[in-house]
Amino acid sequence: MKKNIMSIVLFCIGLLMIGGGIYYIVYNTNQKNPLPKKAYKLTDGKSIDVCINPDGCLNMGTDTYANITYNIDNKDIQDTLEKVNKETDELYQKAINSDMSAPECQAYTSMYEHRYRSNMLYYSYTGDDFISFFIQRMNQDLCVEGSEEYKYEFYYYDINKHKFLTEQEVMKKENVTDNDVKDAIRKSVEGLSGITGVDYNVDNIVSDYHLYYDNDGNLIASYYAPEDKAIYTALIKEKK
Repeated sequence: MKKNIMSIVLFCIGLLMIGGGIYYIVYNTNQKNPLPKKAYKLTDGKSIDVCINPDGCLNMGTDTYANITYNIDNKDIQDTLEKVNKETDELYQKAINSDMSAPECQAYTSMYEHRYRSNMLYYSYTGDDFISFFIQRMNQDLCVEGSEEYKYEFYYYDINKHKFLTEQEVMKKENVTDNDVKDAIRKSVEGLSGITGVDYNVDNIVSDYHLYYDNDGNLIASYYAPEDKAIYTALIKEKK
């Protein structure tokens, strides 16, 4: 009987040692193999030329509707990318299937083939314990002056906490306050005004900003200046 009990005890101890060994191997493997820095790609890039007649076009360029992909086995991230890419495809379908047949578009038929457009900017950065990606979308009705609508999507996934963080949580993690961001924007606007000669309403500008990491890992604030209908940036925290 005692031998049987001893055998069971030794068997359990063996299982614990094996389990502990597996955990040790997995843990150390994760520590030695950080997140892949080049996991981010833009793929399946559909594009639309905005202007069909360079003479007199108010809007130029080519809008790219790319899918964001990450070579990372993480359900939270993949589900979010699926949602983001679906939104991109919907905007592409809206643009490519639009035309200039409406009465309010007649003055622009010689300039544009499609009524709607979406111009997008993508930024991605992978840190030691997080993944961040940022999409800025400018949606526009080319038949309606002043119809620009800007949308921002900021995603920061904390690998250790296994969840996406809000901008406020990211600021706390980076030890950055709201006042720090606004002071940086004020300084940026001051320098901008010296270049453009525009008298910006700084108090109005600093009331609405959006954070993201650029491709080099610097924390940036994006802000909109209605005076010249443009988006500018301010460096908040440089990657060291």
